[in-house]
Amino acid sequence: DEVQCEDKMDLMYEYGQDDIDWTDDTPQRIVTGLTLRQRLGGQIPEELSLLSFLQYLDLENNKLVGSLPSHIYELHKLNTLILSQNQLSNVDDIGEFKHLEHLSLSMNNFKG
Repeated sequence: DEVQCEDKMDLMYEYGQDDIDWTDDTPQRIVTGLTLRQRLGGQIPEELSLLSFLQYLDLENNKLVGSLPSHIYELHKLNTLILSQNQLSNVDDIGEFKHLEHLSLSMNNFKG
C-alpha cells in the first residue's frame, strides 16, 4: 500500500479534542504538521506523541497549563513549536528538542 503524506493537517475549527480518534493506527497518512487552536485545555494530550513524523506543531491560543509533559519530547523530528497564548508555567526541558528551529512561547504564565 502506498503511504500518503500530508504537509499540514489543520484541525483548528473542524474538531474538538474529544472528536479526534487518536487510536486509529492505520498508516494511511504521515502527519508532518498539526494546528490545534482554541480546543485544548489542561495538559498537552499524550496522544500527540504518536505522531512520530510531526515537524510542525501549533498549539497557540488554547488553555494549556503547567509544564511541558515528558511525552512531548518524543517528537524527535519537531522543528517548529508554537505554544503562544496559553497558561504554561515551565518549559525547562525545551533543549530536549534537537531539531527545533522555531519556538513561540509568548503570552504564557512564565515567572522568573
